[in-house]
Amino acid sequence: MKTRPCLIPAIFAMLLLPLGAIAEGPIHFHGQFHSTDGQPLSGAHQVNFEFFVNSSLSGIPLWSETHTVVADGQGNYEIELGSETQQNPFKESKVIYVTAETQTATAEIVKVETAITSIPQGIWLNCNPDNGSDACDNGTTLNTESAIKTIAAAHFRYILNADNLWGTQAEITAYANQANTSGVKIIWYLGSDFSLKLSSTSYLLISNDSELPTNFCSGCSNTSFVTALVAYLKTFPATAGYLIDDEEIQVAANGYPIGSSGAKAATKDGTDLGSLAKLIRATDSTHPIYGTEDYNDLPNASEAELAAYYSYVPSGTLTYYGSDYYPVGVLTNPPTDAQLVADQQADGDWLDTVAKSHGATGTFEDLQAYNWSDTWEGGCQSSSCAFPTIAQLEDILKGATQTTTPPDQVFWWEYTDVVYNNQWSNLVTAANPQ
Repeated sequence: MKTRPCLIPAIFAMLLLPLGAIAEGPIHFHGQFHSTDGQPLSGAHQVNFEFFVNSSLSGIPLWSETHTVVADGQGNYEIELGSETQQNPFKESKVIYVTAETQTATAEIVKVETAITSIPQGIWLNCNPDNGSDACDNGTTLNTESAIKTIAAAHFRYILNADNLWGTQAEITAYANQANTSGVKIIWYLGSDFSLKLSSTSYLLISNDSELPTNFCSGCSNTSFVTALVAYLKTFPATAGYLIDDEEIQVAANGYPIGSSGAKAATKDGTDLGSLAKLIRATDSTHPIYGTEDYNDLPNASEAELAAYYSYVPSGTLTYYGSDYYPVGVLTNPPTDAQLVADQQADGDWLDTVAKSHGATGTFEDLQAYNWSDTWEGGCQSSSCAFPTIAQLEDILKGATQTTTPPDQVFWWEYTDVVYNNQWSNLVTAANPQ
């Protein structure tokens, strides 16, 4: 939540909550308290929560409830709200606003306005399924099993993992079973080589893009490998779909190398995506297929650019169309709160228009939780890069979910970078996954 200290109200943050499964159970609420001078308020606090349908917080609250919460040394606390109310606060509105008010030992009133969305949230997790001490990017202290448990405990519902095939068959099976046990769904990542090299006879996907044994499939040509792989992955209860386009057309159009082969994709590879999708659906007609594109020049992003990239992907290839929009650290001037909301909302509206023109089932958005300078050398285009603040994370989520047609899912990039740099509590507090 946004933490802008002042006295009555002292701290404010934005949170929105569309219709969804949240109405069927308690609200999983992550809060944070700071004093006027910015110091975290730890220990026990009696907090009064009020729930409104409008951002102005006017009129009579839908309901209120009071709880004693215990905040950690950083002022973070967690509680379930709404379990005792007999009404459905989301019946007439897709958005609900929550205020949390407490009084400090020095009689300072701290009031926080908070934002929550019931749109399912997921996170990118770049960890090998082998569960070793060095399985995850950016830190040897992280491992895959503990990462899945942490993600599930925060109520994220989905995982996208660019490293999900770098394990033995037993390790990938254990990875999928751990996700299922933890209550998290997996969208399996089939990287760019799967479409770029699908018809190749000299480049074998099983050898170059996985650690699966050569006897995994008969002959294991690239097409027979994909068929066997999908037949294997679809059996897991945690499986929720397949992502086959990760900025492939944008990267191709701007001449960058793509895939572990180092090859430069061409715009015709959109047709290869179509062939890959047909092959997947021939084996698994149940689970959806995802793809995402982004913008080469974010300050000058436009609907026309996004539409141009997706024009090379045959209609019917993707079930869900996505976009990557990561503005913090890319724009020369740090964006204001209003700009972050407006720009993210515009991206979502552009995406929705493009997806509908292709007859897609729906959309998803990849949102920024990472620091550009941690992604690759020179990735940061502004004078200084930093992780998005809690306020900026909330603005990003607010913009994404206030589009004319909200996305079906949102995903945050990326777990290992966030956790390794001690940003996890900020993300969970801002996103409040349900």
